[in-house]
Amino acid sequence: MSVRIHTRFLIMLVLAIVAWWPPLRALVRLAIHNENYSYTLLVLMVSGLLVCLEHWSPPSEPKWPLLAMSLTASGLGVAAWWNYRIPGSEDYRLAVRLLFFFVFVLVIFVQTYGGRSFSHMRFPLLFAFLAVPLPTAAVSWLVTGLQRGSAEAAYALFRLFQVPIVRDGLVFSFYNLEIEVARECSGIRSSTILFVTTLVLAKLFLESGWSMTIAVICSLPVAVAKNGVRIFILSLLGEYVSPSWLEGSLHQRGGVVFFAIGMAMVLAVIWLLRRAEEQRKSVRDLAGQELVQSG
Repeated sequence: MSVRIHTRFLIMLVLAIVAWWPPLRALVRLAIHNENYSYTLLVLMVSGLLVCLEHWSPPSEPKWPLLAMSLTASGLGVAAWWNYRIPGSEDYRLAVRLLFFFVFVLVIFVQTYGGRSFSHMRFPLLFAFLAVPLPTAAVSWLVTGLQRGSAEAAYALFRLFQVPIVRDGLVFSFYNLEIEVARECSGIRSSTILFVTTLVLAKLFLESGWSMTIAVICSLPVAVAKNGVRIFILSLLGEYVSPSWLEGSLHQRGGVVFFAIGMAMVLAVIWLLRRAEEQRKSVRDLAGQELVQSG
């Protein structure tokens, strides 16, 4: 692919980064200091890696490259000026500004490389939009949903294993201790990373759009289930072994262990869907051969 074409895109990308530098810097700070948004940097890194690994289609040269670049540059200036006049709360303005940024990058990509390259790159390019941070109200709603779902999953396990317990909403009372499923127990960080990872794995290993959708949807109950397992195990250890388990390393830094459990469940789902795809493909091939033979 022509170095000149890459250079033209990189120049426009650098100009866009300069124009949107304040919201981009705010995104990095938010991802570093707020674990609810730590997944955003992961999304950007994975998106860039997938772009590098994708098969590049030969670009289609724009008919009037100078005019196209001039219009793109003008649009950049207008968009950069306008996105600072967005009304609303700060988190809402940040989300809208970054949405404009990714839309603009998408536009200059299509303008530079053409529609054929975009068709090959649409997954990693559109995947980058997940880096747009959700407003605080939306994150709070997700945390509450995961918190309540995790409590329900843990309670189902207590009932399944006939653990004597009294429940009052999000509070579980045992004989020796009482445990509340706090908002910190929602596992929002690991759940978002699990969702993002499932989306990438589904794209890499599944072919059918329906299979991909099923895999991604399944990541949501899996996220709730792994949080429920974590609450269940820590509660039993705290009640029947030692209350120190509730403040120990498994509680403070054991998220990786339970994330691995959730990831294993997701991989099992993807494996089953992959097997189902292969079986359907074998049936279609067999039916095609029989049709050819009968003809």
